[in-house]
Amino acid sequence: MSLSENRTLIVAGSYAEAASAGVYVYEFDAGRETLTLLDRKSGFQNPTFLCLDAPRRAVYALTETKAEDGSKASDAVYMKLDPASGTLTEVNR
Repeated sequence: MSLSENRTLIVAGSYAEAASAGVYVYEFDAGRETLTLLDRKSGFQNPTFLCLDAPRRAVYALTETKAEDGSKASDAVYMKLDPASGTLTEVNR
């Protein structure tokens, strides 16, 4: 998500248990070719599919879990991204 000519934020999801961080926000510095971790979120399992809506500053994450009967289940999580701080706030599921 490019916020200006000089700042680019990267949001990444990963396989993780709900107690561990699974969504990360990084700032990419093209001049230095570095990533700086700005925020990480936990509380949902395996948030591996992310959709970004830059104009609304929104991040949607689909999670992968198992239902009580062992079948696959999922959840959709809506988060707001604060471009100034690079932090995510969960809005709803």
